[in-house]
Amino acid sequence: MLAVLALAASIDAMALDAALVRTVQCSKEARKTLASGAVPVRWLEISADDAAAARALEASGALGRSTKCDHGAPGWEAFNAESRREFETLYAPSGLDPANNELDAASAIAIARSLDLGPADALLDLGSSAGSFVLAAASLGVAARGVELSPRSHGVAEAARERFEAAYPAAPPVAFFNADCRDVDLSPYTVLYCAIRGVSSRPKVLDDLLLALSARDAETRLVCAGFGVDLKRKPYADRVAMAGATVLARPGSAEDAPAAERSLPLYGYDEGPRVLVEYVVRGVAR
Repeated sequence: MLAVLALAASIDAMALDAALVRTVQCSKEARKTLASGAVPVRWLEISADDAAAARALEASGALGRSTKCDHGAPGWEAFNAESRREFETLYAPSGLDPANNELDAASAIAIARSLDLGPADALLDLGSSAGSFVLAAASLGVAARGVELSPRSHGVAEAARERFEAAYPAAPPVAFFNADCRDVDLSPYTVLYCAIRGVSSRPKVLDDLLLALSARDAETRLVCAGFGVDLKRKPYADRVAMAGATVLARPGSAEDAPAAERSLPLYGYDEGPRVLVEYVVRGVAR
């Protein structure tokens, strides 16, 4: 909570630009709050130190290979068959959507730095795919873990973890779990980063997570990549509050440029999420 309070104290509350408000999915309530100027909004620049740390991470060879395969590329048919099998056996029965979202190294470093995590914090990436965000955070000294439902993506992350541990022996230990994010013990973590997909399934997953988090005797930060949470009529509504939003700035963009042009899509495609929405979840005894 201290980091959230520091953010709120250092940045004036301001209305998020309408073009960016429209990119926030799943929650009219969140869009209304962001448009009202009721919470702090900050633009996050990728600093020279972030870029240098990203180059070092890439040069180490630690990052996982892509969890995607272009149509027609070598191995595409086998890749597509495995994707279909995973979807039919793991995702479809629970109404979930595979993500395969992967931050580039510089964006991952900048976002991890912006979370302002200390020695007492622990980060869990919900839907960690190939693990780039977890490894970027760990390279900065953050205790980080990831959970991913796809066995294939989990395997990529595990191989990356082994390379990372060889390249960064002084970094905190990293772990990846192959599971539904709702089945993982959340008690060790102070910050959850969530980039799961599925306009229809995401609210249900978040509802399950927030029920669990709000029942704990602890306080948790939840950072949602590109979407918000509707709290109206929820049993935990009085224990969950939006704390602020962060927009990643496109390197070299002018501060007075239109927001849609200045903002950098988090996952590298123009229609992708552009706003990180942060909530504070207070446990029952808080």
